[in-house]
Amino acid sequence: MILKQLLLKQIDYERWANEIVLQALQEARETEGRAVDLFGHLLALGQIWLDRAHGRPLQLGMWDIKTLEECQTLITKNIQEWVAYLESKTEEELETYVEISFFGSPKSISILDGVSTLLNHSSYHRGQIIQLLKGKLEKLPLTTYIAYAVEHP
Repeated sequence: MILKQLLLKQIDYERWANEIVLQALQEARETEGRAVDLFGHLLALGQIWLDRAHGRPLQLGMWDIKTLEECQTLITKNIQEWVAYLESKTEEELETYVEISFFGSPKSISILDGVSTLLNHSSYHRGQIIQLLKGKLEKLPLTTYIAYAVEHP
């Protein structure tokens, strides 16, 4: 049960950090097109990993999300679906494997590793987005896990 609780907390961190980045993008003096593209990309991957976990066809391409309005909608949708998915699974089910295409080559990965990939991928791109926002906001957002953890013990 501890694993599932940890994953649910990680998904809540994903929501928290993405909402902070969305707010920063909305408040920026000028919105960097690349920043919005990266944000849409990291959110699309949240949906793509859900589709993989469910074993269903992919609903989005990796770069399909183009507007902040689409980003806002997808943040809510992804989090609701991830919470429902994780709550419905046993820890053993989270260790089952799904088939993915990895640089055009078929590979297998556990759902647990897929979630870890998603979380790390998101953090990586949030860092890039924050770099792109330098000079466009009075104060850059802080989206590190420790900032979340001290607010959400």
